[in-house]
Amino acid sequence: MPRKRKRKTRRVQYEPHLVVAKILDNDFLRTLVYVVYTAKIPVGSGAIAREISKLLGRKYDHAYVSTYLRQLEKWGVVRPYRDPNNGRLLWWRADSRAAEMLAEEISKQEMKKLLEAIE
Repeated sequence: MPRKRKRKTRRVQYEPHLVVAKILDNDFLRTLVYVVYTAKIPVGSGAIAREISKLLGRKYDHAYVSTYLRQLEKWGVVRPYRDPNNGRLLWWRADSRAAEMLAEEISKQEMKKLLEAIE
């Protein structure tokens, strides 16, 4: 019986400050991270796509959003979870330095918007 070959995976460490800069420079990625980080519970790609479509005023498909969520997973920004009820993937913020930096930046932007609305 032939031996099953293990797939080689390439593990790359992404610099947190470069990941944060790349996300904040891109409107779509910034909005995607904002939606995931401000959700109260882990959310599916379909719900994320609907929310991004509302915020950016353009229709986005859940498959398109899922592709970018996988990229953010590689960068250590979000984590997938399996829904125990139906087995679908749900997304939530990751426990990494890049995720902490992004959460801090999002809260700064929220505070800035709030202060601008008050003035």
